[in-house]
Amino acid sequence: MNISGFDLTHTLAFVFDLDGTLVQSEHVWSKAKDTVAKKNGLKLTEADLEPFVGRSLNAFVSHFFMNFSDEQKNHLINEIQTNALSSLETEMMPIKGASELIKTIFENGFRLALCSSASRQAIFLALRKLKAQEYFEIIVSGDDVQNSKPHPEPYKRVLEQLQIHADQALAIEDSQSGFQSAIAAKIPTIVVHQNNPYIFKEASLSFRKLSQIKLSICE
Repeated sequence: MNISGFDLTHTLAFVFDLDGTLVQSEHVWSKAKDTVAKKNGLKLTEADLEPFVGRSLNAFVSHFFMNFSDEQKNHLINEIQTNALSSLETEMMPIKGASELIKTIFENGFRLALCSSASRQAIFLALRKLKAQEYFEIIVSGDDVQNSKPHPEPYKRVLEQLQIHADQALAIEDSQSGFQSAIAAKIPTIVVHQNNPYIFKEASLSFRKLSQIKLSICE
């Protein structure tokens, strides 16, 4: 099998990012971050928030509230998460083609894993929305690692749990931080992104939309 000519002969598992790749929920997290930031005297712009797409809440809070104590930072993280989770289930939207792609990959004998900076609670909400709970063998969340994306630890943790080599996996990502994480773990990566193609020049494949990813039988 292949995807747009990329040979899947040695691929055993697909590793999906979540936010921005399978579901659209970044607007919910951005709103929660902005609300908590304003409450603490900080006004953020879209340009301020953009570098933290796909990264952990800890990275966000540590950057903008570096002078806060660890206890205060943890409080902010919990507050952002609580705000987001209160509206995530209703405002989060599956990305077109996500559920179908997951099912197709599974039915063609590939293993599936999820590698996300989100909490397990947020991940399970998303999987229910996608009706895809039964397809994912491995889930590595932001709760499971010390170093979040763009560090390679999340993807290396996935490989360890799947017990496969990096070249036997194929990651699907949408953000720069997630892409850097997968590439640093030496995993071939498909990028779904509409802007800044240069930063994804090391991608194995690039698509503008998830729905464009199609598995084909090699002739």
